[in-house]
Amino acid sequence: HQDAFAWNDSERGHFREDFFPPVEIPTVAHEPWVLRNIPIPPGLYKEVCRLIQNKIDAGVFEPSNSSYRSRWFTVTKKDGKSLRIVQSLEPLNAVTIAHSGVPPFTEQLAEQFAGRACGGMLDLFVGYDERALAESSRDLTTFQTPYGSQRLTKLPMGWCNSVPIFHDDVTEILRPEIPEVTVPYIDDVPAKGPASRYILPNGECERIPENPGIRRFVWEHFQNLNRIVQRMKYCGGTFSGHKTILCAPEITVLGHRCTYEGRLPDTERVAKIVNWGPCENLSDVRAFLGTIGVCRLFIKNFAHRAHHLVKLTRK
Repeated sequence: HQDAFAWNDSERGHFREDFFPPVEIPTVAHEPWVLRNIPIPPGLYKEVCRLIQNKIDAGVFEPSNSSYRSRWFTVTKKDGKSLRIVQSLEPLNAVTIAHSGVPPFTEQLAEQFAGRACGGMLDLFVGYDERALAESSRDLTTFQTPYGSQRLTKLPMGWCNSVPIFHDDVTEILRPEIPEVTVPYIDDVPAKGPASRYILPNGECERIPENPGIRRFVWEHFQNLNRIVQRMKYCGGTFSGHKTILCAPEITVLGHRCTYEGRLPDTERVAKIVNWGPCENLSDVRAFLGTIGVCRLFIKNFAHRAHHLVKLTRK
């Protein structure tokens, strides 16, 4: 399965265009916009240039002579070190005919992966970069870089329709495995283990006859994983090798720790909530509610406790 996993941009896959034609950006009539760039911090300049050059080399960015210019910026990834380039596409979003699709509810999705003998986690490698953007729509994504004007050739991060489109793509690829084996969430593909560890009367796990060294529930789990990986590989997609968890007694699904015993709140998220400082403005209140909302299942009378904070966010 080496072709189904990517460790860098040069190994990233591309969804087959006979299955998933390049995405057209539907817009209403509008005037082109030209916005000034957000300055690149001097301390990050070389790193940002390296990121842009990598995207150019990977075919994600290409030169543009468009009359459009959008802003862009970088954000820090979860590792606290790496940077991600994000296009600030508010002007494009304002004239886009919105897609009506939405991903599944996070709590309902995570609940399905608790109480399983084991689990796995697969994540598409820079997922949006695996879905082509139609050439007729690329000018709309133009932005200015140290290497001149560039435009996106892949699904833009920050475009309002990217999430529902990509979620629908992954769902279509893995449809035969839903909901028995997986329920994807955008570019995250958690894998359900068997519901039982097949404990024998002597307290040990049942083994497969062909190889007594392999437990039955692990064997069944890897059969399911094999089908997930094969389906994604056949459609041209690649999973991130760095983020892959093939088999573990506990996996974290959308902020929920899913174990054989049940569902628990993510310890990192709990620590973040415990150490949260005073909310000084409405943005802080919204951020706090969004963070703690994932843990609402574990907080008695959550709606009552959060009521007055929610009232502050209403106009």
